[in-house]
Amino acid sequence: MHLHNIVHSLLAQSARFRQVIRRPVQTKMPLILPRADYLIILFVLASGCAAKSIPAFAGPYVTIVERVLSCDDEAASGKLKLYLRASHFNRYNPSERQNVSGNVTVFEPFDDAVWMDIRIDVRANNEWKKNAYVLKFPNQGCSRFRAFLPSFFKVMYKGVSLVGACSVPVGVYVFDEPVDWSFPNVPVFPYGHYLATMNGGRGNQKIIKMCSQYELRIIPKSS
Repeated sequence: MHLHNIVHSLLAQSARFRQVIRRPVQTKMPLILPRADYLIILFVLASGCAAKSIPAFAGPYVTIVERVLSCDDEAASGKLKLYLRASHFNRYNPSERQNVSGNVTVFEPFDDAVWMDIRIDVRANNEWKKNAYVLKFPNQGCSRFRAFLPSFFKVMYKGVSLVGACSVPVGVYVFDEPVDWSFPNVPVFPYGHYLATMNGGRGNQKIIKMCSQYELRIIPKSS
């Protein structure tokens, strides 16, 4: 393919991707999955002859948690307190897990009566693009969180069952262990710099009773 045609093709594909990534994604599905049109664009870019000469922008990945941020105290209503620190990511040994230490105080049971709202911002052009992905779960918050991040759930809520009914009792949970940040139900994802905000509440009430933010990077997984 002529160089001019390759460049023209890449620009067209990039424009279509930007249109998709700006579109908020809302889902009631138990798994967090990309939309069908999004998958089609990923496939075109990954398999096209022009893409063979440039790094793929999405695919198997490694998640790096750079920092955990505190939500606005007023927004969280003081119902859940999370203090967490993640160790530095070892780029020379990507398979080495980050260690997380800290504690979480649960003032009300975290179970499947809890709804969850996850908003993911994308860093681009030195600013955050708000709500690139918006995921709403009207119930089963505990089960969804456990399925989405099983390793983190196991470390943070030690002793809580990983199968069957999901319920985290009231209490203080202290942790200091390595965590596998992989998301088993999301095998591929666009590489980039993200800020994820997770809110939760009970029943039909819109009062936020748990809130946490995670700044992270998604990088290609070594073969």
